[in-house]
Amino acid sequence: MISTRGRYALRVLIDIAEHQKDGYVPMKDVAARQNLSLKYLEQITPILKQHGMVEGIHGRGGGYRLTKTPDKYIVGDILKVTERDMAPVGCLAEGAKECPLKEKCKTLSFWMGLEKVTNDYLNSKTIADLL
Repeated sequence: MISTRGRYALRVLIDIAEHQKDGYVPMKDVAARQNLSLKYLEQITPILKQHGMVEGIHGRGGGYRLTKTPDKYIVGDILKVTERDMAPVGCLAEGAKECPLKEKCKTLSFWMGLEKVTNDYLNSKTIADLL
């Protein structure tokens, strides 16, 4: 399940893409338009900034803007930086210990297939597609 952090990150990036033609977009404006908590968005934007997805300036006229065009933002990449893990089951999670039942598991290939389909879909969509 995608957390609010991942869902809100997508909404923030889409909103910035829609409104950055006038310069930097203040988070308070994004929060108001998206009906989201400004405090929560202030926890998400540093993650986006740390991964080079947005740049920001403080003070009057400040806010955030995208560092690339919307078609360069892959949804899968955004969710990878905002979600802890996207694996459908614990044994496929990054850093998980190898399951002792791996060789006999009747469902492992199913979960691996689901993970592939999910990742392929998420990696086929961009912020531009969502605009």
